[in-house]
Amino acid sequence: MPKILSEEKMKLLSAFSWEEVLNHVQSVFEIGEKAAGNPEEFKAAKFVENQFKKVGLENVQLEPFPIIRRNYRVNQLKILEPFRREVPCANAGTSLSTPLEGISGEVVDAGFGTLKDYERLKNNELETEGKIALVERNDNLTYWHDMVCHLANDFGIKAVVFASLVSERTAFRKDAFPFPSIPTVCVTYEGAQYLRNALEKGKVKVNLKNIIQMDANSTSYNVTGELIGSEYPDERITLSAHHDSWFGGANDDALGVATIIEIAKILKKKYKPKRTIKFISFGAEESGSKDFMEWCVGSFAYVGQHRDEIKNTVVNINFDSFAYGDSVKVRVTPEMATCVESLIKELGFQTVVEVINLPTTWTDHWSFVMSGVSSIDLSALGVAAWEKIYHTNFDTPINISHNLLKCGGKFALALTLLIDSEDILPYNFPTTIGILKEHLSHRLNKTKGIVNLSKALREATKLEILAQEFDELKNKGSRRKRAKKDAALINRSQLEMRSSLNKCVLGTGGEANKEAAWVIAEHLDTLVNLKAAIQALYANNLESALESLESLRTMKWGLNFNLKVYNKIFNLMSKFARYPGIYPNLMAETLSLREKLGSKRIDVSKELSSIEKKYSTTADMVSHKISELEAAIAESSQKLTKIICRQS
Repeated sequence: MPKILSEEKMKLLSAFSWEEVLNHVQSVFEIGEKAAGNPEEFKAAKFVENQFKKVGLENVQLEPFPIIRRNYRVNQLKILEPFRREVPCANAGTSLSTPLEGISGEVVDAGFGTLKDYERLKNNELETEGKIALVERNDNLTYWHDMVCHLANDFGIKAVVFASLVSERTAFRKDAFPFPSIPTVCVTYEGAQYLRNALEKGKVKVNLKNIIQMDANSTSYNVTGELIGSEYPDERITLSAHHDSWFGGANDDALGVATIIEIAKILKKKYKPKRTIKFISFGAEESGSKDFMEWCVGSFAYVGQHRDEIKNTVVNINFDSFAYGDSVKVRVTPEMATCVESLIKELGFQTVVEVINLPTTWTDHWSFVMSGVSSIDLSALGVAAWEKIYHTNFDTPINISHNLLKCGGKFALALTLLIDSEDILPYNFPTTIGILKEHLSHRLNKTKGIVNLSKALREATKLEILAQEFDELKNKGSRRKRAKKDAALINRSQLEMRSSLNKCVLGTGGEANKEAAWVIAEHLDTLVNLKAAIQALYANNLESALESLESLRTMKWGLNFNLKVYNKIFNLMSKFARYPGIYPNLMAETLSLREKLGSKRIDVSKELSSIEKKYSTTADMVSHKISELEAAIAESSQKLTKIICRQS
């Protein structure tokens, strides 16, 4: 099998200095917590700017964008009664501020912060009005921490003290909440257990100070620099990371910043790129917005400010917390999977670099994905081991795996060299079409009478054949010198195809920050479940109807809260979502059916009518999405046909 990376380029990999990366990590880490818009974040941005200039990158810039700045001034939790003691705490991301004098009140153990927990307190005749709730984090039950705070507020709670996850008993864990409703802080799990032990002996009164100075009209900065391409300067490869952080953020994401600086240094000194290679350090990745997605603010601003560049961006390679755990996780958009997997095999990294054929909404690469850009994301986010240090004070340089750093850094450098060196972009469209066909075929019979998938499936089959023929032509062409204008024309068509196809098939899942979904499949499953619920209700089978309704993603976490809180969050999510999905709100109908299931009332005509209306609206929206998909497939087929005829 021929090598996909030349010997000359393989030698460049030995220039990657993991020791130098760790030196830069230490410099960024020592700045401290770099919350969006604060002086520490700006100091980190200036560090990156200086390094880019030192490396010799061109067009180095600080690019401003608007954010909400939160200056965390005081975090203090003091036990006042029955004894006096301070319990160490940390701010909980985007909490509301307490008054200067703080909030005083009795502590109540609210379990996981669900509706059942508050019902338990009520059954035990424990008042919640005016209290401060101690809540144990449980992402499987509550997932979106805003829900916990809003529910607590609904029961008269004045503030919430979150207990960090038990996986690391002495760590503080914080996240950003898009829609905070009351002041919140986090304590270690050990600290939470100390409070619980005190509660078992009687009443505990505390004073909570969480002083936050907020500026809704503040600024953060993205830092950019580039190496101009010698042959295809308008085509761009971007390497990105983020310089803001909770706590010191060694893995998340000083490591990513340090890695792109090191790769920039190597390429500037030892390589002449064909394409423009752009290096970006984003601000405000952790927080800085009132949108549905509180995070990835800098990258979202970047793609909005560089729309013309985005059209010509070949791939975004993003780094976010990649060197902790047992392997480097690489998430890819489907057309990049073959290229990535082939390179991993050639480098002998199969046991340390794992490919996940699904993007994630967690990191900055998502802004590129939703703009139609091919993306490769190196990240440990969502991996069980990573939860031990994720967003905690344990995310320190000593917890960076040197072996994963070496492998991840060299892999990314090799990937950049490979993609840049190819005249024809190494996209693999049969992979995209194959996965799409699989999803459509799997749902073809299930969706009969709901939406018609036959045309999309037929067109996808035609496109798959054309894509395979196109790949054969590309492979033949790689063995001969191709005219620049031919390569540019082929790549332009590939870029347009990639963008139109991915925008139709990739999208956010039904939950706030769920893994990215094949959006067509997600919407079709929603329709299938709604249809099943309607049929079950006509048959007066409430159990089956509820099973179908409760299988919808947004229902799984919502059932742990009351209708008022669910509707409030759902409406906020719908209003502020950057990338809105198609997910009907059926909580009221579900709760009503649940109540009737346990009683003798079996008239479900009201619920049935409401579900049918929402089903009809959803079906119309999904049918429109299917039409967009069919158009994207047809357009892609036309482009490939022209390329094949021209090259033949």
